[in-house]
Amino acid sequence: MGAEVQQTLTVTLPLQNSSTNLSVDVRLDSTHLLVRVLRNDGKIFTASIPKGGENSVDLQTLFVLLKEGKICLASDGERMKLIYMGLSLYSLIAELPGDNQQVQINLMKAELQQVKQELQKYETKLSNLQQAMVPIWQVVSLNEGWKSVDTVCFTKDFFGFVHIKGTVQSANENRILSTKLFTLPDGFQPTTEISFMVPDTFGQDSYSYFRILPNGIVMISPQSDGGRSNSVYMLHGLNFNAK
Repeated sequence: MGAEVQQTLTVTLPLQNSSTNLSVDVRLDSTHLLVRVLRNDGKIFTASIPKGGENSVDLQTLFVLLKEGKICLASDGERMKLIYMGLSLYSLIAELPGDNQQVQINLMKAELQQVKQELQKYETKLSNLQQAMVPIWQVVSLNEGWKSVDTVCFTKDFFGFVHIKGTVQSANENRILSTKLFTLPDGFQPTTEISFMVPDTFGQDSYSYFRILPNGIVMISPQSDGGRSNSVYMLHGLNFNAK
């Protein structure tokens, strides 16, 4: 004769009309389903549900419902109940208290469970914050007469600052006086016109003006030799506060 097969699990179930979750130990064998709940006050509540007993709920089905977290708990003084879809399935009775040391251990376990739940909440918040702080770069659509040497893109960080990077080159055969490169979309535009000095390839220590208008239009105004058809402009490290 083979040994009896038991299924065991530990789940966390919500306490009805409360933001509290409680740890529940479950054990299923061929004749009974044992449910054991540790309440926050250190008291332990148990129910031994026989096969074909009260409510005639299939024990394997009940085990699966507990495993999937579809059961919640209700506390009623010296009793607790298993609730499914608003219906009370079974009552759990408080175990008789043991010695004071065991009660203290139970209290510490309940407190530890609460700490774990709070820690999990903060870990979730931290994970969400870390994801929000990862920049998502968007590639710009350059106007006619320009091409990317190093892809030009922009992003906005968690604090609302817009960052631009990349390198562009003029493909215009004529000299460049002032020309539009691209346009930043809503949410990435400055409140007032701002300008930066950006390196170019006109010569040693040569720079040009990089202007961003409140409507998002980005312009280059070369300062050396009126600009050339092969001019290269480096836009790395540009950032500003968006409106």
